[in-house]
Amino acid sequence: MLLYIHVPFCRRKCRYCAFHSLPLIGEGGTSPAPEALQTPHADTAITAGPTAASTALAGVAPVTPSAQAISGQDGHTSTKGHGVPPESPPGPTANAAGMSGGIAGIVDRAGGAMRSCTPAEALPAYVETLFSELALWGDRLGNATVETIFFGGGTPSLLPPHVVAAILDRVHRTFSVAPGAEISLEANPESLSNRQQARGLYDAGVNRLSLGVQALDDALLHLMGRPHRARDAIRAFNAARDAGFTNISLDFIWGLPGQRLRQWLDQLREVVRLRPEHLSCYGLTLEEGTPLTADVESGSIALPVEREQAAMFMQGAERLEEAGYLQYEISNFARMGFQCHHNLGYWEGRDYLGLGPSATSTIDGLRWTNPYDHGAWHESVRTGRIGADAERLDLTVRVLELVMLRLRTTRGLRVKAYRELTGRDFLRDHKPLVHLLHRNGLVRIRDGYLRLTRNGMLVSNSILERFFERSETLLTLESTEKTHETRMAGPISGDTP
Repeated sequence: MLLYIHVPFCRRKCRYCAFHSLPLIGEGGTSPAPEALQTPHADTAITAGPTAASTALAGVAPVTPSAQAISGQDGHTSTKGHGVPPESPPGPTANAAGMSGGIAGIVDRAGGAMRSCTPAEALPAYVETLFSELALWGDRLGNATVETIFFGGGTPSLLPPHVVAAILDRVHRTFSVAPGAEISLEANPESLSNRQQARGLYDAGVNRLSLGVQALDDALLHLMGRPHRARDAIRAFNAARDAGFTNISLDFIWGLPGQRLRQWLDQLREVVRLRPEHLSCYGLTLEEGTPLTADVESGSIALPVEREQAAMFMQGAERLEEAGYLQYEISNFARMGFQCHHNLGYWEGRDYLGLGPSATSTIDGLRWTNPYDHGAWHESVRTGRIGADAERLDLTVRVLELVMLRLRTTRGLRVKAYRELTGRDFLRDHKPLVHLLHRNGLVRIRDGYLRLTRNGMLVSNSILERFFERSETLLTLESTEKTHETRMAGPISGDTP
């Protein structure tokens, strides 16, 4: 399985971001420097964590989230385990924040969400709950094999390296981590400003770094509310390289307000000179409720016109492939052998376990999302209710995800996989649409795979919507027919001669 660890902390919320995160508050309401997290409290909590977690979970019965675990109302998973006891165990962890009641006290004081915690309080509270959650899933899943580990956020690079090392050590003791497993960590340039910080993460066990650069233009960075400048990004990349990282990914956003095609292509030319192993280039998504979306909707700033955005995608991809970066997914490019194995696992439909507030998991056909609120997440772990609201994915959801995730990749959808899941023929089910898309150069069919061309990727949302509508109609009709046949067969088979 894949393991995702959500680190909710950030310096401040970016103006386009809708991801769940918790700004760390320093003295006077300012965002703390990374050094502020290097506290004795954090060290104490990490040291005490193993004892606290193992004590809290003593006597919890192992539970596997599988079909047999389904019970109770609404098809929700019944964990049958009681989880950790109501009170935090006594010991140094409970007093790590210098207050009675341990983590529960921190959560209560912060109004249930730890929103007013200082860094010295928030970090040990988060790590302690994360360790308990890990132990809980270790009991439930046994010695499951972990193929990849991904620290996402938030800004995981705000964690001190010794905290990252402690988390990875706990993962290794809880699960069977595959030899040479890809271990990725997202980092923001301003929180990775020197070789010492980068080397610390490397020594902790991280072997793949994903830098959230987003732009190499200070005006655009300011517009997005990013806390770094272009020179900080270059400095962070060089620090990571000097620290020993041989697998570095850089994230960028195109289609920003005020951005022009020439700017985007010139930026890519500059990026290619750095020779990162991987590049993620995302078109800007306007998320509801964000300041940037409000500015666009009010007309105070404007996005590039649609034709120019299309040229950014098409010409940008061509420029990167000319430089040796193969496009393997709509927004992702890599030099040979450096695709992100964790994300490939998502697109290939593998099981994944998500830890931390707001993290989503899918295991054995069951899916659940942890509470977004930090206090609620802590409480669900403390009571052993984490994952108790899991829902079984029905056939329609699994089919739609198969089509959506596979068609995002340049390899495409293996049509036999559709037959294996549904018993139906994909090309026959969607024959008119496939022919139309093929005539217009939007899809290709080769060696049993249907894939989107680059032109098709540009309008992938519209294409997927058409496939979804047809698939849902067919699967609903088939389900209705089977139900009708079953009802008709009932009285006949029950008749006595």
